[in-house]
Amino acid sequence: MGEYLNRAYQDRALLEVWNGTKWSIADTPDPGSQRDMLFGASALSKDNVWVVGDQESGNGIFETLAEHWDGHRWTAVPTPDPAPDGNHLYAVDAVSPNDVWAVGESLRGTDGGGQPLVEHWDGQRWTVAFGPAGGATDELLDGVTATSSGLWAVGESDSPAGGGQPLILQLAAGHVGQVAQLPALPDGADWSNLYGVAISGGSVWADGTYVDPATDNNNELVLHTVGGKWQLATAPEPGSGSNIPGGLASIDGQLWLAGMYDDGNQEMPLIEQR
Repeated sequence: MGEYLNRAYQDRALLEVWNGTKWSIADTPDPGSQRDMLFGASALSKDNVWVVGDQESGNGIFETLAEHWDGHRWTAVPTPDPAPDGNHLYAVDAVSPNDVWAVGESLRGTDGGGQPLVEHWDGQRWTVAFGPAGGATDELLDGVTATSSGLWAVGESDSPAGGGQPLILQLAAGHVGQVAQLPALPDGADWSNLYGVAISGGSVWADGTYVDPATDNNNELVLHTVGGKWQLATAPEPGSGSNIPGGLASIDGQLWLAGMYDDGNQEMPLIEQR
């Protein structure tokens, strides 16, 4: 899932599907006249799949993009664009056919700053559940995990005073949002981001990176809830340079992390299991 360049050097959505024997390229819509890109996917079954991303029209403004597979064909489903300067969706998680969540950011004005964006599918249409509210900080959401009672979304909050800080937003089923209180970053770091979030073993887990001020390397940042409060957790860091986790997934009671690490000579795939 991602994008490819066509002969006109335009980004077009790319989605590949495994049928148990081989990979094939899915015939997905390209509604954007200039570009379409996919960033997140979630499947309820082999006949009910959502992917999200963004699209760009001729005016140069990005708009949200959601596409759905019903077992027969892919269709682009209309999604809200609450900010006039641009909107993106980076992750999606489907709880049921009538309960699907997507997260990303809405752009604010000419300064290019972002505000968190959460959209919800109720089986009939997509609506904004949590949208741009203004403010001086730049915030975005990169990952989401959801249950029937609400969701946790993770990303980054930037400000001139505090640098980049991890951001976790909890949204209840009634669409009431609350920013989680998080522990201080290790080693006095002031630049961080969270990319993945999953539920495993009765806890919520989130992963990302922070920049070590002593080495300027990216180190793994793993957080989890204990008794409802967020705490730092440890994870292996095989690289002598940067260690950068990406997505998290909970499968059959096990937690899986995927990303990359730098061993000093080259970048290598990183897979960890808990």
